Formats: sequence, C-alpha cells, structure tokens
Amino acid sequence: MRQCQSKIRKDLLLSTGETIQVSVENLGNDDIIEEKLQNTCGSNAGAGSDFFHIYRKQKEAENERIHRMELKWKEEREQKEFNERRSDRILDFLKSTLKKSENRKKKKLKKSKQKQVIVVPK
Repeated sequence: MRQCQSKIRKDLLLSTGETIQVSVENLGNDDIIEEKLQNTCGSNAGAGSDFFHIYRKQKEAENERIHRMELKWKEEREQKEFNERRSDRILDFLKSTLKKSENRKKKKLKKSKQKQVIVVPK
C-alpha cells in the first residue's frame, strides 16, 4: 500500500474533459493510453430494463457533443473563407485605386505639359 502512495502520478486529460491520474511507472515510452468506453453494447443487449434510460441519456449527450464539434468546425471554416474573400476584395480594391491614381497623375502631367507648350511666347 505504501508503494502505491509513493509512486509518482501524472494527470491525463481525456477528450471528455475529465482528468485522471496514472502512475508514471505504469506508463511505458511507447504505450498508448486509451479511454475506457463506458457504453460498449447496444441499447438493451444483455441489460436490464432500467439500463435503456441511462443509455439514451449517454447517447444524447454524445450526439450533442458531436453536433457542437461539427458546428464549431463549420463556423471556423466559414469564418476562414470569409476572411480570405475579404482580403481578396481589399487587395483588388487597393490595386484598382492605385491604378486609377496613376492614371490621374499621368493625365495631370500630360495636361501640365500641354499648358507649357501653349504658353510659349512669339
């Protein structure tokens, strides 16, 4: 009993958000830690009549979690696509603005040169 208490323990975070403690000595370098599945069978295979309600709640919770993950992924993807389109529109606008500005400068320069030519004294 004292040996178990003296072992170094490490906290592991599971995908469900729970943290469990595992002794470091039990972990090998190449060992894979797997989550224990709480619900390995169907809704009523080999279970009593009271188990179905527990199974249904677990399944609803898991489906809700998956639904939230899919919504989050979809929102992130849409936000990324929107930002890409927005940056493309901004770049196009800046390019067209720069091009128009250059054209205005050319026209102004050309006009000023024409005025200089006309003003020549006789």
